[in-house]
Amino acid sequence: MVPLRYHIGTLLEINMGRARTGKTSIGEIRVKRGNGDVYVYERELAYNPETRKTFTVRKRLLGKIPAGQHEIVPTRPKKAVGVNKEPRVYANRLRIGALEILQWIGERSGISQALSSCFDDGDALKIETIAQYWLMTNGAELSGLEAWQLCHRAPYADGISEQTYSRLFNDIASNESAIQQYFMTRASAPTGKRKVLAVDSSTVDTYGASQIEARHGFSKESNNLPSVKLLTIMEVNSLQPLAFHAQPGNVPDVLSIKNTLKQLDCLMERTPLVVTDCGFTSEENLLDFVRHSIPTLTRMKLSTSWIREAFDEIKKEITKHANACPFDTFTFGVTKTVKHEFQILRQRTRGQYRAGDVQILPRSLHIHFFYDDEKATADRAAFRSELKQLKVLVENGETLNKAGQRKMERFFFVKETAKGKVVEFNDEAIHEYQTGHGFFVLISNTEKDTWEALRYYRLREKIEELFAAQTHSMAGRRPRVWTPERLRGRQFVQFVGLGYYFFFLNELKKLKARLGVDDGTKSAVQLKNESKLRSWLENKTLVQILQWFDAVYAMQVETPYGKRTITTETTARDELFLRELGITLVR
Repeated sequence: MVPLRYHIGTLLEINMGRARTGKTSIGEIRVKRGNGDVYVYERELAYNPETRKTFTVRKRLLGKIPAGQHEIVPTRPKKAVGVNKEPRVYANRLRIGALEILQWIGERSGISQALSSCFDDGDALKIETIAQYWLMTNGAELSGLEAWQLCHRAPYADGISEQTYSRLFNDIASNESAIQQYFMTRASAPTGKRKVLAVDSSTVDTYGASQIEARHGFSKESNNLPSVKLLTIMEVNSLQPLAFHAQPGNVPDVLSIKNTLKQLDCLMERTPLVVTDCGFTSEENLLDFVRHSIPTLTRMKLSTSWIREAFDEIKKEITKHANACPFDTFTFGVTKTVKHEFQILRQRTRGQYRAGDVQILPRSLHIHFFYDDEKATADRAAFRSELKQLKVLVENGETLNKAGQRKMERFFFVKETAKGKVVEFNDEAIHEYQTGHGFFVLISNTEKDTWEALRYYRLREKIEELFAAQTHSMAGRRPRVWTPERLRGRQFVQFVGLGYYFFFLNELKKLKARLGVDDGTKSAVQLKNESKLRSWLENKTLVQILQWFDAVYAMQVETPYGKRTITTETTARDELFLRELGITLVR
């Protein structure tokens, strides 16, 4: 038996192993390719004591053994480039077609000038670049922005990385003065017409758990996610968004109008006509406009008692030919001016009124009643279908919700017999209810003209397109940002992009209206070409038009023999489109 001291010493000597020399070993490896050739490499290996593994220091190709042979054949060496050698040709290739259009939009609409006057030059150019990127890519993720900048002549030349645009969003949110100055600049831009503002709301769902404004409540996406409410103000004649205001997602629309009135006081010296939709329908909101002497045009429910009284007086004469709409053959309209007494519950004592008293505030209002034949037909068909389904449910003894129970009591006679329930229609109640089909009501405290009120309200409907564009083209659906400040900055950049979107949309509308119209100065060939261009525009979306012109690029080449700019050729139709808008591509 070996003594213990020798046994332990022997083990220590064995575990220590050989001393590290730091030398490398050179070997040869052979790699067989799919075609049968064998490539022979010289490889130098070394040992890493930290990882206790060997690693390749270098590898050099010695040659190859062609398939079926045994001798190594040298391969063609790589082309050596001297340290001091420089290429004799300098070239740069950038896509310019769509960017020229967007640059024209920024200058023509005043967006570029407004940004440069409200923000630092670097931030202004970054905001424009991100807005243009979203518009051209139909709301693509910002992770592709740097790669997009490499092949496009964007306003901001340097690459915008994830860290850069995250910091930009935070900087924008912390500079609220610049945001409000931008709103004021856009709101004060001359339009040449009476300013008419549309007010509406949308919701933005978010995954961000730290978004304190994101709450469950009135999400219009129905994704069971917390949402932030955006209240947007838009000038309907120029189709330009002027300002937005973010609120918690659980605030109802009818309560949001007060913040809108405060913001209008800050943005404009003279308050324009404000047009609102059904989401803001309430006598309380109407009272807020009246008390602040703000011109308003809002939609109200026909079922309101004092509106119904005025309707009963004019419902027989509204469909007379004298009341037909001059620009819509299916619509008839009548305006009736009434004096309505608003009731105000006093919150504090002042003058003859004490806190808790009810103050009567009489005001003259213009009620515009409209009847639409097409809408009436559709409403009656939907109502008849609903009654048939409700009758089946009642006969089968199904449990109804509160709304269904009220309709059953109003529109049916239900009798219990030995054979079961007998359900009959209440024709008199049904006929009375159907008299309201096809009608809708607008109320204004200033606008007296029936058809001007209708025209302004229909222009307001364009704001629905704004929210669709904000959701899709401006990457507004469920933004993945994790702080309220970053969300605020991102929403502002989206808002700037909407300005681009709607200005271009309005210019396209004007262009299509004048294309192919014979004014006495156009030849037959010119009219034919314009008609083809109009047909092409009517079958393309705004984003598709930009992507079409994104194929136009400019290649700048510099050689010892001179400098040249080579640009993609464009078709006659494309040249006509650019010429009509007043855009000149760089040649």
